[in-house]
Amino acid sequence: DGQKAALAALRCEVACQAPAVEPEPSARAPDACRTEGGAVNKEQVAGAIMARTPVPPEHTLALLNQTLGTRVCLLDGDLAARLRAEALPEEAIRGQRFKAVKGALGGLLDILSLTKPNLVVGAHKDFLVAGSDFVRTNTLQSHGPALAKHGLQKFGLNKLAYELNKSAAQLAKRATAEATKQDRKRPRFVVGVLAPADFAGADWDGLVEAYTEQVRGLVDGGADLLSAEAVADPAVAKVAIYAVEAFFSATRRRALPLMASAAVAAGDACRTP
Repeated sequence: DGQKAALAALRCEVACQAPAVEPEPSARAPDACRTEGGAVNKEQVAGAIMARTPVPPEHTLALLNQTLGTRVCLLDGDLAARLRAEALPEEAIRGQRFKAVKGALGGLLDILSLTKPNLVVGAHKDFLVAGSDFVRTNTLQSHGPALAKHGLQKFGLNKLAYELNKSAAQLAKRATAEATKQDRKRPRFVVGVLAPADFAGADWDGLVEAYTEQVRGLVDGGADLLSAEAVADPAVAKVAIYAVEAFFSATRRRALPLMASAAVAAGDACRTP
């Protein structure tokens, strides 16, 4: 309750005086955050979210830029911390599907999207009630390299990664659809999380394949935006961005907006993307 109250207290109205900046003519694509928000039908966007149908990326960007000109937009909080607060026993996290897997899976909270879907939806709803405009999917470890570390090879790493990402996006969409239904004037969006990776000892093609399966699942599940999360190495950021661009180019789908967040470590290991 205290966390909800603190988040709700952060909501405020602001006036943005920064002028729009036109992209350089040589830019491959305009920086969406530096262009003016065009006209967009907020009711139409809200209707698509409530129906759990795709929102055209250009409408998402237009509404986001329009909204940022009047107030601060809020991401959700630490979803993993929220799920850990449930203090679920190992067997509850595993469920029947992962019951026979050797080794501990308690740290792989991503599988809750398959074993405890209602719990994940409830966690998203908590952040939305507290005032979040965006909720991020429960996919911080949902690619092949991360799943391999937990001994899940027998499920087919790429197959399982796709399922986890699609299910996580669908659950987040359920939550945003309900929140948007309660206030149609304030559409809520799903950010599909691309998991961090360790580039050391990994090969480019393998990581591209891993991220491609993440993107495929998140897009099929209904994510409105994508985000490369907790990037600690510029090389990993390059792989993620390349995989996203290659996926949309190969599938001829309209590219979703892509964000990135950096994780900066202290001391000698500090690397700033």
